[in-house]
Amino acid sequence: MPFSFLLPLVLLITANNLSEVLCLKSCQPNPCQHGARCVENTPTSVKCICLPGWKGKFCQKQSSSCDNPSAIANGYFKIFQSLARYSCNKGFKMFGFAIRQCKSGNWTGSSPECRLPERRTCRRPTPIDDGRVEPYKFRYGIGSTVKYICNDKYRLSRDVRLTCRKGGKWSSERLPRCVRRKRCSDPGFPENGVRAGSLFLEGTQVRFSCNPGYEIVGHSGLKCVRMCKSCTSVHWNSTVPICRKYDPLRSLQMVASNLRRHFINKLSRQTSDSLGRAGLSSGAGGLDLVFAFDSSASVGLENFKKGIDFAKTIIDEFGVSKSETGTRVAVVVFSSKAEVIFNLKTNTMPSKEEGIEILANLDYKAKAGGTATSYALNKTIEEIQPETRNTSKKALFLITDGQSNMGGDPSLEAMILRDSCDFEIYAIGVTDDVDEQELRDIASEPFRTHVHLLKDFEDLTKLKDLITSKGNDYSECGVAGDTQLRNAEALDTGGHLSKAGAWPWLAAVYVKSNFKCGGVLIKGNWILTGAHCFFQDNEVQPSDIVVRMGEHDRFKEEGTEQNIQAKKLFIHPDANKTRIEDDLALIRLQHAVKFSPYVMTACLPQPTDRFYARPGKIGVVAGWGSSQEKMILFGKSARTTPHVVQQIKVKFASNLQCRENASKPATITDKVICAGNSTGNRNACKGDRCSPIVVKRSDDRDSWAVVGLSRWSEGCAGRGKYAVYTRIVKYMNWINKKIKRRRNNNGD
Repeated sequence: MPFSFLLPLVLLITANNLSEVLCLKSCQPNPCQHGARCVENTPTSVKCICLPGWKGKFCQKQSSSCDNPSAIANGYFKIFQSLARYSCNKGFKMFGFAIRQCKSGNWTGSSPECRLPERRTCRRPTPIDDGRVEPYKFRYGIGSTVKYICNDKYRLSRDVRLTCRKGGKWSSERLPRCVRRKRCSDPGFPENGVRAGSLFLEGTQVRFSCNPGYEIVGHSGLKCVRMCKSCTSVHWNSTVPICRKYDPLRSLQMVASNLRRHFINKLSRQTSDSLGRAGLSSGAGGLDLVFAFDSSASVGLENFKKGIDFAKTIIDEFGVSKSETGTRVAVVVFSSKAEVIFNLKTNTMPSKEEGIEILANLDYKAKAGGTATSYALNKTIEEIQPETRNTSKKALFLITDGQSNMGGDPSLEAMILRDSCDFEIYAIGVTDDVDEQELRDIASEPFRTHVHLLKDFEDLTKLKDLITSKGNDYSECGVAGDTQLRNAEALDTGGHLSKAGAWPWLAAVYVKSNFKCGGVLIKGNWILTGAHCFFQDNEVQPSDIVVRMGEHDRFKEEGTEQNIQAKKLFIHPDANKTRIEDDLALIRLQHAVKFSPYVMTACLPQPTDRFYARPGKIGVVAGWGSSQEKMILFGKSARTTPHVVQQIKVKFASNLQCRENASKPATITDKVICAGNSTGNRNACKGDRCSPIVVKRSDDRDSWAVVGLSRWSEGCAGRGKYAVYTRIVKYMNWINKKIKRRRNNNGD
């Protein structure tokens, strides 16, 4: 049989057995079945090989093979045997694994992504007309912050700070505008004085000073401001001061008045030996009084004796005894060393007369040397403080002629005495060499009642005479006690106990013998409080109301309290149980309070005070609020209402911000103020009802104005919540009308 007849047979057999070599010279046409490909094996033969995913003798498709993976954006993939390898287009970066494997019919992992590489810098922010960006750079790293500043004569429409975020984008795309500042009128010059500053533009300040021989009366600085957020015009935030001819005696009279009011009168209520306790309630806990006399070489014997003579005047007022509720006096004399001359229990002052005589006849020459104030304070901590009584009022009176020149900074010892040992520290600096800042670091607050500067020791003698003859004048409003607010811009992490007399206008309002609310003394016989305090009981009559002034610990008689019956009760005509607005009431007392360092009035808000209560500024709330402390009562756990005055610094918030976080946004109107912070720090709580929120009226005047009364708060001002206060300035017409009409009709 010819060979040509055998070829089809061989082809048929070999096509079904792919492992065999085909006796063909070419793969055209393809002799292999589906799932195989033809390859040339030798010059005279070809071979069929299974494709990927096809196996077996007859190239059958396997169930474990994978379909092609889905395509990826901005990239592509290639398959090699059981692997898929991914690549990105030019300019893109791969995020994820570049290789995936086919296993059991599925591709492992997930497809990677091809994205533009993340920017690590931000370009310069968009510029604004009439303004600039600070700091200036061409590129800014992630986390960098910039702010916009307008050129002179312009102001920002809103304060914007941008932060460069991941991805190279700024935190906000909304930019401020620089708008032309409005201008205040020319304030002029005080007679016998000069002015610094001449722009008179919104936000700028001018300062005044007096010619030699004259002293300034009023605010030394004025600021051109808008009196409200919606106001279109600008005004100076106060009036131009006057320059009054300097009178040394007037200055001494002021010092004498402060010492009489805030030292002698205040501490005399703590001791049963005082000449000034007539008519006061019981409750004196005793007075532990420490004198620290500078006996350095620069003082001299005569001046040292004048200091001793001055102390005698004070001791005359307080007396000296060994009674548990009386006055005990300790004396420290210091120069380059410090020595305790008299102590409180050991080596006590035998009597007032003998003690003064011993001090006047000290061996002065042995005391000469430098001035080491820290040694005197340290002696007080180590030797005198352990002999103080638990219930006594503790006070230290320092007289020095200059700054410390040895022994180190005395402020640390002073802080220990103030904060840990509960001493109230008063300081008199004599001569022009006194370091006023050092005395401020030593003394308690407020400085105007605890730090006094005299020209020489002759003034100290005059001061002694003025103290003994000076009457009391408590006409000034807003004079706080030791508020413990050395850093007024720092927020508290929570409330803390205030010192007795810190907020002398704080009133405790009792209804039917039950403590109901706080309040604030605004006139000698007028209390401002909330209307809702009188809605919880049945109809309340003035005879049901008693106001207690000079209160600190409601569960303890401290000798400073005054209980006064109410004569009239005036509730705002629009007040009701459900409204937050108009929640005000006035209580007219049967008679005026007896003013003292523990009982004084708060200032009512003036138009300029609204500037200081704007969002972001600090206010202080004080009252007998609730806390998270618990007590066991009849075997059950119960929350207590603190019986000692607490205080907390809070930050004012805008009504918009408050409204966004309030459960009842419609109640947040322009008749209320919101304060607190969104971090969850404690603020006014239930129990703080009608506690006043006060602000300092200006930087150069240490007086306080009440701008609101606490109304309610949500969850003790928890995270994202704010306390709400009645905005007093909105009701000044109603308050003044009530007080003025009653005064005109009744002469009080």
